[in-house]
Amino acid sequence: MTQLSQLLSEAAETLARSRACWLVTRSEKGVPRSRPMSLLPTDPSEGWLLRLVTDARTRKVDEIWRDQRVSLLCHPRGGAFVAAAGVANLIFDPAEVDARWREEYDPFFPGEKRAEAVFLEVDVDCLELWVPNALNEPLGFVTTTLQRDANGRWTIAG
Repeated sequence: MTQLSQLLSEAAETLARSRACWLVTRSEKGVPRSRPMSLLPTDPSEGWLLRLVTDARTRKVDEIWRDQRVSLLCHPRGGAFVAAAGVANLIFDPAEVDARWREEYDPFFPGEKRAEAVFLEVDVDCLELWVPNALNEPLGFVTTTLQRDANGRWTIAG
């Protein structure tokens, strides 16, 4: 396994173990805004697409309309963390929301509130990760940045 493959694998495993993350958007004035969110289970066949579900009436939705660049900070137990940045897409279409809906979302959107649910998809193009002892130092001891280009190829950026 190459160094890049190992880093991508560690990032994917860390994200898969993360039940919650911090979603970071920018306010109207450019100030970062962070809030905890539940990260939905990922499908490895879809590459680096992360999903969340939220209420369409929230401030974060307005902020994403203004600036689609977001970050997700994930830190499951075990010491590793991943900051995943990318372009967010909001899915409002009721038929699409219904197709993606799972029963476990019901407690967060009971009854008529479900009509306000939207899905948020983040197409990740940058990963910053810190995974203790994953590789020879300095990787694994300091944050490592991986970038994905327009063709979907990942590189170690720093």
